[in-house]
Amino acid sequence: MDSKKFSPHLNSNTESQPQHVEQIPNRSTSNRLVSSHLIPPVTTNRTHNDTSTDELNKNISSDYQDIQIRTLTKWINVQLSQVDEHIDSIDKDLKNGKKLLKLLSVVSKNTSALKPERGNMRIHELSNVALALKFLQDEWGADSLPAIGSEAIVNGDVKSTLAITFFIMLKYQIHPILLDNPEFNTKKSKQDNLQVPPPSPLPSVSASRGGGKPMAEAKLALLYWVRTQLEDYVSNHIITTIQDFSRSWRSGLAFCLLIHRHDPDLIPALFTDHIQHASEKETWNTLLTLAFEIADEQLNIPKYLEPADLINVDYPHEPSVMMYVSEMYKVMSQQQQKQQSDSSTLQKRLQDIALVSPLVEQSIVVPDKTDKHQDITHQDITPPDSTTTPDDEEEEEDEELPSTPQP
Repeated sequence: MDSKKFSPHLNSNTESQPQHVEQIPNRSTSNRLVSSHLIPPVTTNRTHNDTSTDELNKNISSDYQDIQIRTLTKWINVQLSQVDEHIDSIDKDLKNGKKLLKLLSVVSKNTSALKPERGNMRIHELSNVALALKFLQDEWGADSLPAIGSEAIVNGDVKSTLAITFFIMLKYQIHPILLDNPEFNTKKSKQDNLQVPPPSPLPSVSASRGGGKPMAEAKLALLYWVRTQLEDYVSNHIITTIQDFSRSWRSGLAFCLLIHRHDPDLIPALFTDHIQHASEKETWNTLLTLAFEIADEQLNIPKYLEPADLINVDYPHEPSVMMYVSEMYKVMSQQQQKQQSDSSTLQKRLQDIALVSPLVEQSIVVPDKTDKHQDITHQDITPPDSTTTPDDEEEEEDEELPSTPQP
């Protein structure tokens, strides 16, 4: 057992990792925070001619399929609850196309164009799924739609069903974040340059036939929002700069601080009772459980994730974390816009931050690292029917963040 100085960061990024360094300028002028961190190696993209299907299927490896099925099923049921529907099995309950059309009608707010066939024969099921795919093609363009046929969905193919439902979630849950942040397209700052290190390739975030760049920008817009929210905590050395939607969230502290930033009264004992002397993963479990329960009970944010989804893997599934954080964005940004003139929340937050500084000098005992290092390609498995060589890969374009506004 090694002992090290307690830093409330509880950040798993400090573990021994491959020597791949990304420079991420820090807004804080303090020398106590480093401006770069060791991060997992980036699995580079294949050529820009890759299909969306390849990009989507890379995330559906056996190691993460169970997590993705669980999180997507919960997301689908949250949407379907608006029309008193639900599913139990993502592959079986969507195969006839009726609930797939119902899901699309809810998220797109278009019911007139998504009427299912009345019959229950296979030909009717194929027609329903074809209608859903045609609707998505008309909405988002043929180039961005995964190359999945109706037969695969009707046959109950798990990967194909996950790919198309994940595409729906990305387009209707993540993409609107970019529309909410128009300054992201108009304001660019060299000082706040960001090179995103994706620990798990996000479907359609990297290069795909048509929708790659908008989705990459939507991802950056969400990361920009997170950094804006946590700026005070970073400058006061409570947490390091959030670099991704994977390992940066393992400890649970980022989730807790987003809640604290939104309303300190929702999590008043964070710095006194919940950051405690315990083994690292015990503390992570405490913070993750706390954040998910408060978000569910007080903010009506569904429990898409379980603590084990982040603790029991070296690299949490980035798209699933993005799904959860996007729900936090949706709830918090709306409420914060209504409360812009309220200074009491800001005052309480700054008081709590000022009181946490003595904790920085405490110690915490962390267990020896026993987990074997998991190569990031475990989350980037190319489908069995396709091949990848190093010559097929190329670096992602550097993306920039606009200047972070002062709170």
